[in-house]
Amino acid sequence: MAAVVNSYDEAALSATPTAMSQYVREGLEALSEEGRMMFLDRLSSSGIENAWTIAGEGYALTRGERSTASGVDFHAANEILGGDDEDDGYEVDGSRVRVFEGKVGKLRGSFLNRFSKAFYVDEDDDPLRGAPATRFLGRASIKKGPLDALLPLYFASNDLEDDAVYVPGTNERADVSLDYRNVPVLPSKRPDSDAAYSWPAPRLALWPFDRLVDYIRPLGPGVLVGRGYRHADGDETATTATRFLDFVLVRAPSSRAQ
Repeated sequence: MAAVVNSYDEAALSATPTAMSQYVREGLEALSEEGRMMFLDRLSSSGIENAWTIAGEGYALTRGERSTASGVDFHAANEILGGDDEDDGYEVDGSRVRVFEGKVGKLRGSFLNRFSKAFYVDEDDDPLRGAPATRFLGRASIKKGPLDALLPLYFASNDLEDDAVYVPGTNERADVSLDYRNVPVLPSKRPDSDAAYSWPAPRLALWPFDRLVDYIRPLGPGVLVGRGYRHADGDETATTATRFLDFVLVRAPSSRAQ
């Protein structure tokens, strides 16, 4: 599967724009948790970029059509939750953490190209809103010991009830955005640190992550692809941004996750 994604040629399947996305989704569904980790290990930098394109082909179908084809609501938020959201909405449980292992494309060497992201669900009950907004809070860990405290890299997502988000400038479609800029102070129910994941004191992100927003698409069950953009300083309208990095996330096997 990794070889197929690494060698993907967009022109070869241009006549059937959803064929590759469906093929990859079905192939990833057939893999075990450890098999998906092997898929992550074997993706090349080109493959990580190709994964973004392949996942984007799925948007030729509406969200409802994607649900019918896969049997579930195939949306990045549900892939993060792992299908365990409650029937009447997303589960609000600040103690439940979902951990994904990640790999970044086009970084020389391996010092910073592997990382992890941890997500949990939070309900923002800002009284200025008519109804509470449900979103992901979490952090990216560069898994480099003391550097984790220096770069805790906390993020907040858009409202999970949003049907879609769009990449600034390109207007490409995504399901979820993760904003590292001016992340609100995390609530007191922030998950406790343990051997599986640590939660250092929140702080503003340092350069080059200080203006970063990630845009996330679902590639397959338990597998996400993302593209990070640095927004211009002072641009809070998300109209302009510079592409910064591409990455793939795979749900950590249950033996590794919290």
